Formats: sequence, structure tokens, C-alpha cells
Amino acid sequence: LSLLVCLGHHSVLVSCFSGTELASLKTDVFHDYDQTVRPAYNITPVIVGVEMFILDISELDTVEMEFKVDVFLRQFWEDDRLGWELEEYQVDKMVLGKEEEAMVWRPDTFFFQ
Repeated sequence: LSLLVCLGHHSVLVSCFSGTELASLKTDVFHDYDQTVRPAYNITPVIVGVEMFILDISELDTVEMEFKVDVFLRQFWEDDRLGWELEEYQVDKMVLGKEEEAMVWRPDTFFFQ
């Protein structure tokens, strides 16, 4: 089982399991995890899905040809290092808190002007 990573703040329904089991799973998953190394390093490229939604366009200046735009950017990718065997842990979903989110590899996204 691999974990599809989607950084954002969404409510997720989590199946019934013990808190101890989830804590043990998180400890095991992040034990040797290195956020500075991309998933599947030297094996395959990481395919990063990107969605961008324009929320607002403002401060339109036709003379200077400038404007301000507010966007919502969502990125998602698979990281097999965050996966686990369902037979070993009876947990089918794991929601990451801010502390765990900070420990996960993220693509280096940038925009050209």
C-alpha cells in the first residue's frame, strides 16, 4: 500500500483502530524517512499533479501591465516510503498533522514571471 500525499487541510474519515496502533505506525513510517530525498530516488521520476485555481484578480494596472492574483495551489504525488502493509497495521488511512506534514518531502515548485 502506498500513501497518496495531498498537502492541504481536508477532513478525512478514518476507520476505527486504536490510538496506540496509529502511533506505532507513524513512528515506524517516519523512522528512516528522509525528507531531503525525493521518492523513488534513482528509480523513477516523481510525477507531481498540480491544480491551480484563481481566487481573485485585483490591482489591474494597464499602463504598467501589472496585476495581482490570488491562487490556490494543490500538489499531489505518491511516496511509497510512507506506505505500510494492511496486514501489519489495521489502519487504512493516516491523517498527517502539521508536525508530520513538515517531515514529508515536497516538490520544489516555483513560478517564472
